[in-house]
Amino acid sequence: MKVFKVVTKPDHYRSLLVKNDRWYDGEKRFRLLLDGSEKRSMWKRPLQAVVDGKRLPEPDIIGLGNGDLVLHKRSLDLLGPEIEKYAELLPVSWKGGKGFLINILGLSDCMDKKATIWLRDEETGERLIVERVAFRKRRVPKGRMFRVRGEPYAVFCTDVSLDGDGFFTAVKRHRLSGIQFTEEWPL
Repeated sequence: MKVFKVVTKPDHYRSLLVKNDRWYDGEKRFRLLLDGSEKRSMWKRPLQAVVDGKRLPEPDIIGLGNGDLVLHKRSLDLLGPEIEKYAELLPVSWKGGKGFLINILGLSDCMDKKATIWLRDEETGERLIVERVAFRKRRVPKGRMFRVRGEPYAVFCTDVSLDGDGFFTAVKRHRLSGIQFTEEWPL
């Protein structure tokens, strides 16, 4: 089994940026961080976005901001019903389009903290950020996207599914554009 980080490709495809400042705090940080918690009750109307990279091709899966994923058109039809089993699909609209932001619910407790590679403070040795996650194999969710306790803002998936097409297999089989899978584990 391999674990992949799911990343968007904003240099190759159009992406979205949040339009309205009401979604940011005073430090210009996105208020509704997709951290595994439910957001639907706070999502009263579609998030308004603007297209970045208008001259680039439109992908099947669009990146929003720092790499959150938006399904629309074909990707929504192909992946939406399966993704709704473990995530909220929150409405997003932009000039000429609309889609749904994927908010994966829950954080998986599958990080192997001892084997994970951390960027550390040179003076104190304190862990600052994760450079590469290592996983405890038996705890890794199979066939779907997931977020990890200890690295909650990255999205991962495996190349293994328990029943039929998992996320990785479906994206590859349908040749959906806009994201790439970078192998995270095993090394």
